[in-house]
Amino acid sequence: MALTAKDLIKNKEIIKDRKNDKIEIEVDGYDEPFLFSVPDVAVYDDAQAYAKTRGDRAGDKYIIVECCVEPNLRDPELLAAYEVKEATDLIDELFRFGDVASITQTLLKFSGFKDEKEVNASIKKAKN
Repeated sequence: MALTAKDLIKNKEIIKDRKNDKIEIEVDGYDEPFLFSVPDVAVYDDAQAYAKTRGDRAGDKYIIVECCVEPNLRDPELLAAYEVKEATDLIDELFRFGDVASITQTLLKFSGFKDEKEVNASIKKAKN
């Protein structure tokens, strides 16, 4: 049975709240997890625009900086300690190349993005 408008009304607060989810992501080499908010469409769109001017990986770095709640990656003391001017430059200092991709993929998955196989499987199942 398909979802109804009444279902959506009944679950309005739950639906709104999940857009404000926070997630902890553990990264190898760190004793404590990083705390992130789930990216919204504005962060995603801004990351895409940022990547167009600075290269594909820049979009991933932008998402990480924008969504990281703790630690504050824009902390002036932190930036000075790593001798970088911008928080996006700090990402290369803190994380390995694969970590950046993994963190971004995790954040996007919590935003509702699925990989292509999952999307195609869902479409095929819905058609049947």
